[in-house]
Amino acid sequence: MKKKMLGIFFGFVMIISTVCSIDTVSAAPIDNVTYTVHGQDYGWQKQVSNGTMAGSTGKNKRLEAMKLNVTGDGGITYQLHGQDYGWQSWKKDGELGGSTGTGKRVEALKIQLTGNLKNKYDIYYRVHGQDYGWQEWKRNGELAGTTGKKKKVEAIEIRLVAKTPQVYYSAHGQDYGWQSQVGDGITAGTTGKNKRVEALKINTTGDGGISYQVHGQDYGWQNWKSDGALGGTSGQKKRVEAIKIELTGNLKQTHDVYYRVHGQDYGWQGWKKNAELAGSIGQKKKLEAIEIKLVEKETIPVTEIDMSVTKANLIVGEKTTAPAFVYPRNATDKSITYSSINPAIATIDQLGNITAVGVGSTTITATSHNGIKKSQTVTVSAKSTITFNYKDTDDNVLQTTTSDTQAIGTTKTYNAPSIKGYTAQEPSSQTITFTENDQQATFIYKKNEVVMHTLTINYVYNNNTMIRLPEIIEIPEGETYTAIAPEFDECTLKGDTSQTITNMSADQSITFTYQMTLKTAGEQNIELVLAYLINQYRLENGKAEMTHDALYQLGNRNRARELSTSFTPLRPDGRSFKTVIQETGIDMAKHNPTVQAIGNMTDVGKPVASGHAEDMAKEILDFWKNDPTDNAALLAEELNEFSVGVYLLPTNDLGAHSMYFVFIGGVGS
Repeated sequence: MKKKMLGIFFGFVMIISTVCSIDTVSAAPIDNVTYTVHGQDYGWQKQVSNGTMAGSTGKNKRLEAMKLNVTGDGGITYQLHGQDYGWQSWKKDGELGGSTGTGKRVEALKIQLTGNLKNKYDIYYRVHGQDYGWQEWKRNGELAGTTGKKKKVEAIEIRLVAKTPQVYYSAHGQDYGWQSQVGDGITAGTTGKNKRVEALKINTTGDGGISYQVHGQDYGWQNWKSDGALGGTSGQKKRVEAIKIELTGNLKQTHDVYYRVHGQDYGWQGWKKNAELAGSIGQKKKLEAIEIKLVEKETIPVTEIDMSVTKANLIVGEKTTAPAFVYPRNATDKSITYSSINPAIATIDQLGNITAVGVGSTTITATSHNGIKKSQTVTVSAKSTITFNYKDTDDNVLQTTTSDTQAIGTTKTYNAPSIKGYTAQEPSSQTITFTENDQQATFIYKKNEVVMHTLTINYVYNNNTMIRLPEIIEIPEGETYTAIAPEFDECTLKGDTSQTITNMSADQSITFTYQMTLKTAGEQNIELVLAYLINQYRLENGKAEMTHDALYQLGNRNRARELSTSFTPLRPDGRSFKTVIQETGIDMAKHNPTVQAIGNMTDVGKPVASGHAEDMAKEILDFWKNDPTDNAALLAEELNEFSVGVYLLPTNDLGAHSMYFVFIGGVGS
């Protein structure tokens, strides 16, 4: 590897088109730039060419005018900025730019190539000016010189540089400041002098750019810089310690950037490339010199193409694809160009998408950048369409029509698709031969008998008492049904929020269970004890024990809630208390609620706490026993079914409640 890298290095040193401080650069003999200048005291100088200085340095003589020309397939344009007149209009091909006989200094200029020369070359130029000396090289219309500073241009150098990608760079170092630019493997900085590099500028020619990141004393890694921007520092005496460099744009696809650094104590490191770290970090070692070069990537040619048309027999209007791959798979240029020998038969775009246009055959070809080909024949036939209708035995349309298009002469068998709730009648399959004329066919279906099944959905508390009446739903056999659990006040769902029955095949039931709150549990505990005490009270008074009815219970709970907002014997809407029992779905022909007792107590303490249910139930019973009308209701001779309801309404944050309670008794058959 060392031998190979040294060979690359010396090869780059010999590149004669390097920009910067290499004064021997010249274009091919047939293409050349020539120029002459007119200056203070000396008038028109002799014409010079391609990189030779025109004008003077160290004599404080202003340039006043110039004429530029080129040989080759193209031209040159230039625009001058001068004393008093500012920017002139663009001149071209030997025309006078600036002024003569007026004593006006040239201050700045821009130069560009035209025609094919612009495609083959970059035009580079630099000026020497009052106070600032030689500027860095500019190119292709960039401004050289100054404007607004009244500084005269004293000399100029112009050259053509072939557009072969090159790298050029300059270093700013301890004691010596900015060095002249060098390129393609030449050393920037110093070796053997113990002088630190403090800053770098790096640029390229070619179709792309260059980025670099500098690590330095105290400031660590800087942000990435690009295309001639300053990396590092100047005027701060900070050493550069390490660097990473990479190419951008198309240049990155065609070239690698190699670089090596010379550093304190370790001398020249090995070559790095493409954003690898060169130098050192964390060791406080100064970078003293750097060399950078571009190396063209190895070109791997395409030797074979594999292409296969997905469907080679098409009908007019049909589309297909022709995926293609190059071999070897690591070929440098994998681009493929597609073509059709007869686009009137079938076209193909550059993504390999084929469209059948007309009847006949054509050849599709995939070609690599270096001329390797693979071809395949595509045949296109005329088309015909069959449309299918789907109807029941009463000629009702069951679903939208479907169609299929095939080449004329094709024979194909089609089966009747399944339609939910229907059975296809014979013939359930049809064989179609495609002709020049479009055709229609119909599949006939008979409606299936629908078998219904009952799904019962229960809603209960965790003690298995009903929250509301079960929901009854009729579902066709084979159907799937999902039940969603509703929300109820003062309780929380236990388990999933939904339950799904698939392929309903028999009557089924599901249950959603809810966890009671402490308050709801307290209400039910009071109801349970109160119902027991009422039956005991009746037995003590020679009356028959009553049945505690679950549907009565649902109605009583609703009635107890109503009393908290409208404490009257009638319901809030003015109807009889009996309707609250009727609304539970109870069979009123077999159940007749006849009596009601109601009541309420305020600030009853904490009846929901453990051990309070029995005390509260006794207080409610005593409340009714002390009222003649309510007492008579409890002891009515004819009663054989009943229920009670209790509703607790919090009255403060300390746990006190108002309690509303109701007794409804009736006669059941």
